[in-house]
Amino acid sequence: MRSSRRARRSLLAAAGSLLLLAGLLPMAAASVVLGATPVFINEIHYDNTGTDAGEFVEIAGPAGTDLAGWSIVLYNGSGGAPYDTDPLSGTIPDQQNGFGTISISYPSNGIQNGSPDGVALVNGTTVVQFLSYEGTFAAVGGPANGLTSADIGRLETGSEPLGLSLQLQGTGTAYEDFTWSAPIAATQNAVNAGQTFSGGADAAPAVTAATPANGSAGVAEAANITVTFSEPVAVIGAWYSIECTVTGSHGATVSGGPATFTLDPAADFGPSEDCTVTVRSAGVADQDANDPPDAMAADFVFSFSTTDACETTYTPIPAIQGSGPSAAITGTVTTQGVVIGDYEGPAPELRGFYIQDPAGDGNAATSDGIFVFNGSDDEVALGDLVRVSGTAAEFQEQTQISASTITGCGDGTVTPTDVTLPFATLAMREQYEGMLIRLPQTLVVNETFQLGRFGQVTVGSERHYSPTLVAEPGPAALAEIERQRLDSLIIDDELQNQNRDPILFGRGGAELTAENTLRIGDTVSGVVGVMTYTWAGNAASGNAYRVRPVDALGGGIPTFQPANPRPANPEPIAGDLRVAAMNVLNYFSTIDAGPDVCGPTGGLDCRGADSQAEFERQQAKIVAAIIGLDADIVGLNEIENNATASLESLVTALNAVDGAGTWAYIDTGTIGTDAIKVGLVYKPAAVTPVEEHAILDSSVDARFIDTLSRPALAQTFDQVGGGRLTVVVNHLKSKGSPCPGDPDTGDGSGNCNVTRTQAAEALVDWIATDPTDSGDRDVLVIGDLNSYAREAPIDVFIREGYTNLVEQFLGDEAYSFVFDGSSGYLDHALASPTLAAQVAGVTEWHINADEPAVLDYNLEFKSDRQDVVLYAPDQYRSSDHDPLIVGLDLLDYRFVGFLPPVDNPPAVNVVRAGASIPVKWMLSGNLGLDVLFGSPTVTLHACGSSAGSVETTAPGGSGLQYDPATNTYTYVWKTSKDWRGQCAEFEITFDDGTYRTASFSFTR
Repeated sequence: MRSSRRARRSLLAAAGSLLLLAGLLPMAAASVVLGATPVFINEIHYDNTGTDAGEFVEIAGPAGTDLAGWSIVLYNGSGGAPYDTDPLSGTIPDQQNGFGTISISYPSNGIQNGSPDGVALVNGTTVVQFLSYEGTFAAVGGPANGLTSADIGRLETGSEPLGLSLQLQGTGTAYEDFTWSAPIAATQNAVNAGQTFSGGADAAPAVTAATPANGSAGVAEAANITVTFSEPVAVIGAWYSIECTVTGSHGATVSGGPATFTLDPAADFGPSEDCTVTVRSAGVADQDANDPPDAMAADFVFSFSTTDACETTYTPIPAIQGSGPSAAITGTVTTQGVVIGDYEGPAPELRGFYIQDPAGDGNAATSDGIFVFNGSDDEVALGDLVRVSGTAAEFQEQTQISASTITGCGDGTVTPTDVTLPFATLAMREQYEGMLIRLPQTLVVNETFQLGRFGQVTVGSERHYSPTLVAEPGPAALAEIERQRLDSLIIDDELQNQNRDPILFGRGGAELTAENTLRIGDTVSGVVGVMTYTWAGNAASGNAYRVRPVDALGGGIPTFQPANPRPANPEPIAGDLRVAAMNVLNYFSTIDAGPDVCGPTGGLDCRGADSQAEFERQQAKIVAAIIGLDADIVGLNEIENNATASLESLVTALNAVDGAGTWAYIDTGTIGTDAIKVGLVYKPAAVTPVEEHAILDSSVDARFIDTLSRPALAQTFDQVGGGRLTVVVNHLKSKGSPCPGDPDTGDGSGNCNVTRTQAAEALVDWIATDPTDSGDRDVLVIGDLNSYAREAPIDVFIREGYTNLVEQFLGDEAYSFVFDGSSGYLDHALASPTLAAQVAGVTEWHINADEPAVLDYNLEFKSDRQDVVLYAPDQYRSSDHDPLIVGLDLLDYRFVGFLPPVDNPPAVNVVRAGASIPVKWMLSGNLGLDVLFGSPTVTLHACGSSAGSVETTAPGGSGLQYDPATNTYTYVWKTSKDWRGQCAEFEITFDDGTYRTASFSFTR
């Protein structure tokens, strides 16, 4: 304890609510009034002929009495249980000589008809009256628990007409001065007929209730004392005394009034002692002007005895928790445990602490720990052994006790329970709720997305990969999702706030900075903390099982190890031409300063940097990343969709570092309707654009919905020194939001899978038409396809003969993006059939996906200090996707056309059907006979029309031959007699991707 071993304090039961005094006392006996009863039940109607109607209970008392906190409790005499509680409110009016009435009305049949039944008038938790009609009975439960009712001696038989009631009659000022009448005409909310309040002779103020009740035993050492007077009073001087047999005289802090006062003793009572409270008449005077009398007639004295809270019986924590998903015992409880996690204090603290039974019950299915809510108080310290009384309940699905008293009982220790991942079942986590645990394994960091905002990371026994990267969508992927859930646990800091400074979880137990990162793939072991089930303070990180090592017994800031070092440069790969794909995460040259002025029409929300300072920070990181790629061509995702400004801005910044003229861009203007587009930058010293770029959008193919996917961009380049390549940059519809008629089907592919699949089908068909008129089949499809390797859109490419280069070179554990704790790649490099053999290497540069998002360029939600320490103008966290690099050794056969006897287009060669035609050409030397990519093809069609075209393989009568003397290749094409009267296109494709056609017309 931060105070002495025997320190005791009274706590709030819940934030913003006054402590109910009943929570401080044993349930053995109800507290009742003493002496005359100035506020009393004055009139009752509960039964009449037919359906009972107009039922009510009326209260009478001194005018000005505030009834806040008073209530009427109805009791069923058959069994004695309460069946209705109704609060009173308002102030009693002056209807006659300083007295008046207030009533509560009930619906038809709202009050039970007796034989017997009863009514309790309750002030707070003190029973002022417990009356019954048609007999007596003992109350079971509720405020009158254990009391026997007083029969008023009158009843309503049920044969009386509506409009009658039972009433008090006579003259006086207190209940004892009046007698009950038989049913007479009701006078609800008025002084009864035949009733006179004596007025002029004022009644002296008196104590009507006290807590603890006179003669109470087992009172808690931290208990408060309450005194309730018959009317509002003023207290002056030494109006009370508290004397105890062991601890002597007690002063107290007085609160409340003017009718009910609370005494909070300056020091707690001692264990097992007798205490006497005296309310001195000389220090109490009424506040009314009806004088005399003003003072109490005599001193009021009551006594009670305490017990040592630490020696009494209690309910063990495991019994409260039980073995199910929610508390086995709820309501008022007393328990005991060692403080294993101290998270007290006002928000953003958890506003309480965790205690654990140091021995437990030996049942692994029941938790030995529990959370104790104590508002904003600071009562305990780690290692304290405390006795807690309060209300047990589930709060946000975590069992907790809202404390009414906390008593220090010494010190203790708890050995943490070893917990290993994965869990056998998700339900298994519940058995550790509220306990001190240790994670003995070497665990891998799988998620840091919310490290900056909430101070949390997610770990597992291994790195997790996107389910549809490693498994087919459907049952296999869903099984992988479940497997990863079982293998995941959050490690959180001690607070429930956002954007804290400093961020505790960096490497080596030091805070997170731009230089001291925490990467996915880093490891941690031996973490000791409390297993909580809480949120992070915001719905963006909702209720989940979280281990909180900070402020836990034997815990502290974990020491994360740099198992996944930052790569200063991409892994070396072969190839004399390098093509990269990079997401630049909303690189907008238009500052997002408020108005929606972006997009092709100038009416879309701007993204990216919110200020010039942010833009310069963003640009520095992106430039560092692009230059670090050492690529000749870079396809870009998420660049602002304006005419040229953003691309020009980026190229200008690149050339400022690499030298003027090093970089150029493909000028596409705006593309599509979105605020972002795809783009291309390149090095003119390495490649030259060929002809015009081409765009795939909905106008080209309706299957490609360009309001959902960004239009694709194709550009052909000639490599300086030889070789031709077409690069197609893509950014298909995301998984995050649904598409019309294309929701998430639950197979693991996410939203809009059909939309992406149809876009992929449109892409492969469009590419097959050679949209840039390149004359070359070498195509590299890159960009964010928003699909993992086993999903349908990628299957479309594979079926058409494309090669998934990332899978081929990097395997199933490749990744460029992390989502929800799973690593995978949405950023693809797909090689056309002719290009695949020319690929020399592939690598992903892991500079972004592994890094915490908080290390990006943004300034918002950071302190001034963090704007400095969390930023570096380097490549790390320049985006949320890792860039991809493909190394190519392009072939260049330098085919220039067919040689006689075959004429090149547009000429049509007229030949006899069935003839063998020598198709000849020259290449750049003797390249051997393995220069053709497959067999030549023939597309037959009616002359003058392409309708009904049929493609077939063109058989070679004698195969391919080479004449070194003339540097000539000859392929003897055997035509068919069945082709008479038809036309055909003969097409030949070389291993360097070049393809050519010749047109033929067949005669008899």
